[in-house]
Amino acid sequence: MSTTVVVCKTTVGDIYIDIYDAWSPLGAKRFLKLISLNFFENMAFYRAVPNFLIQFGIPSTPQLRHLAQELKSIEDDNSINIPFTDGTLSFAGSGPNSRVTEMFFSLGRQRGLGKSPWETPFGRIQEQSLPKLHC
Repeated sequence: MSTTVVVCKTTVGDIYIDIYDAWSPLGAKRFLKLISLNFFENMAFYRAVPNFLIQFGIPSTPQLRHLAQELKSIEDDNSINIPFTDGTLSFAGSGPNSRVTEMFFSLGRQRGLGKSPWETPFGRIQEQSLPKLHC
């Protein structure tokens, strides 16, 4: 299984994320493409629900909004039943084949996530970085 490590630089320190292309090939590919386009530069986490999730991915500049509008949504990946444990990374969606730029990290084990076809994890925060997610 191919793994890529991504570093998310935050105001509380670096967060290391393992990206697993075998878990969600299309999701992992889109996330890495967004990174290559600097899509996440200076982006805030905009939704934090205690004991549930932290969401991000809304474009922060007019140029990024334009880029997001040009991107087509990606198809859903087949679920291989990866559990949503603390720090799991997945796209947020609004229906089948709706993944574009918004994602979330799960906070703690979330048995209710992964039921929708667009909720297929493609990454997980490394254990030593989890405390920074919970700041």
